[in-house]
Amino acid sequence: ESALQAGYLGIEPSLPSDRIQSSSIHLSVGMKACRYDLNGQPALVGTKPGIVLKRGECVTLTTLEKLTLPSRLRAHVLGLSDLLAGKFLSYSGQNVYQFPLSNHLSVGLINQGPFEVKIAHGDPLLIIGFEFLNQEPSSAAL
Repeated sequence: ESALQAGYLGIEPSLPSDRIQSSSIHLSVGMKACRYDLNGQPALVGTKPGIVLKRGECVTLTTLEKLTLPSRLRAHVLGLSDLLAGKFLSYSGQNVYQFPLSNHLSVGLINQGPFEVKIAHGDPLLIIGFEFLNQEPSSAAL
């Protein structure tokens, strides 16, 4: 929260206050997704008014928000938002992000549960936590 207030961390568009916690933020579902049917065939779909993910289907989403990290801040995906956490969704994607980053995050979800899951533009998607680094990362780490 203090990194956001100080302008050290960039998030566009800005998050509503209920999506900012003291040590984490909740990023939202973006406008488009790539949905894969049970045969693995991809289709680009909009997330407004929402998409329904049937059992066994998977989707690749991007976050609505663009995240910009400075060199001494590392982002960790802590998990799916509370809205999605209990729905038997399997997450795939990068777990740690670091400088240089100024982009939307990509997330893969697979519905492994017995019920259909609706996902819509603007829904909370990922919980992201942050780690301050004591020193600049070495160029080999970048």
